[in-house]
Amino acid sequence: MDINKQEKLESFGRKVRTFREAKGWSQRDMAANCNIDSADIGRIERGQVDIRYTTILQLAEVLEVSPCKLIDC
Repeated sequence: MDINKQEKLESFGRKVRTFREAKGWSQRDMAANCNIDSADIGRIERGQVDIRYTTILQLAEVLEVSPCKLIDC
């Protein structure tokens, strides 16, 4: 994976973690709210997965933020 792409995935993951923690949710809470396995939430937050567009939209909806807040539009 190219470095720029990896940096973007890690930045996305940090933002997901920041918004999740602002809600006072654990990874397990987040997983339950968006029907994603808690291990996958951890991988997303660490930038270890190339996330799909539909998952970005799903996470943004559950976190009650614009997708642009997660992906630097």
